[in-house]
Amino acid sequence: MIRTCIALTAAAALLGVAAPAQADNTQLLAVVIKWSAVIGKDAGALGPAANKGPAQADVAALKLKRDSHAAANAADAVNASSAVGSQVRDQFALALRDFEQAGQELHLAVAASNHNDAKGANAHAAKAMKLASVGSRLLTQTAKLLAKLKP
Repeated sequence: MIRTCIALTAAAALLGVAAPAQADNTQLLAVVIKWSAVIGKDAGALGPAANKGPAQADVAALKLKRDSHAAANAADAVNASSAVGSQVRDQFALALRDFEQAGQELHLAVAASNHNDAKGANAHAAKAMKLASVGSRLLTQTAKLLAKLKP
């Protein structure tokens, strides 16, 4: 039993010299692909939801916030195996945090609107637009870095 364990450990060490780095970059790529699709779908749902009324807009905004938070946490959990991988992970997480804050600002805009606070609603909506714009720019930069990532 001990010999088997030692042999497996030695084999894993020999085989794993390059494998963990490759696996981490592959995992990072999978996280980016999965969560980019989810956030894209959430962001695309905001306009149609707003057209249906404030309650649906609020639901969509909170979904964007919740999913962006989960996506950023998933990205943060990946151990980058290269400098480029670290840049991709960090930039992706920053973009997601911007989308999370944008979702919160949209939620606050709906709440202000429900309280007949047009000035507050407009201010929160403008802040959400700015955060979403920054997040989008970061995602574009992340996409350029992905081309340099070796899975």
